[in-house]
Amino acid sequence: MAGPLSGRVAVISGGSRGIGRGVAESLLRRGAAVVICARSEDEVTRASDELCALGPARGLRCDVTRAPEVREAVASAVEAFGRLDIAICCQGIYGNAYSVLDYPEREWDEVVAINLKGSFLLGKAAGRAMVECGTDAGRIVLVSSVDALTAEPNCIAYNASKAAIHGLARGMAVDLAPHGITCNAIAPGWVATAMTAGSLPKAVLERQEPFELTVTGRIGVPADIGEAAAWIVDPGSSYVTGSIFVIDGGQTAAAAMPSNYKSATSA
Repeated sequence: MAGPLSGRVAVISGGSRGIGRGVAESLLRRGAAVVICARSEDEVTRASDELCALGPARGLRCDVTRAPEVREAVASAVEAFGRLDIAICCQGIYGNAYSVLDYPEREWDEVVAINLKGSFLLGKAAGRAMVECGTDAGRIVLVSSVDALTAEPNCIAYNASKAAIHGLARGMAVDLAPHGITCNAIAPGWVATAMTAGSLPKAVLERQEPFELTVTGRIGVPADIGEAAAWIVDPGSSYVTGSIFVIDGGQTAAAAMPSNYKSATSA
């Protein structure tokens, strides 16, 4: 499919569902070839088969906390399509709910390993592959969360790992700039995915009822994040690096306003 990303190759972790799936669809519609990675082999195979209807897509089982598997996934993408131009880290877990006073160390290690270490490992492996391939406009995007900016109760590891991703994105942007590779982060607000399905009413998730936490009046969908990512990885976005893009329907903009607030009107 011809488009602004024609000839570009992307690897997307957590790409079998949710935000990662939305990102994959947006890139495929713009002409990119996409390799999605996830821990479940059945899930990633099924998703890649469905994505093939939009363009060239492949699926690989990969645990992003294991460096050899991440390097193998990146190498497989290069072998399949001849190059690597884009890496988008969408994997993530909340973990179980505990106060910081009771938070288990094992739980902390798992959440930080998947959310933060996984982004580091994929960014590192993808960046090296881009340099070796001679990519002229490499793009790396790390997906964090608005919880990196405003903490969610009983999610200390999630909050901390997502905040650290912002520092990781900035550091990678500086290190990779000499190679023509940019790195940015996207901080989504509430998005209707399997991860959030247990936290909100079905009518809100399906956008049949308004969502009061956003000024847009609706919850986000994976395509909202996918469209933002597609712009960031466009070849024309070469001056955009080390930035954090908050895509939350105005959630953080209005976070300090009480629910009964009414704006002042002129006399």
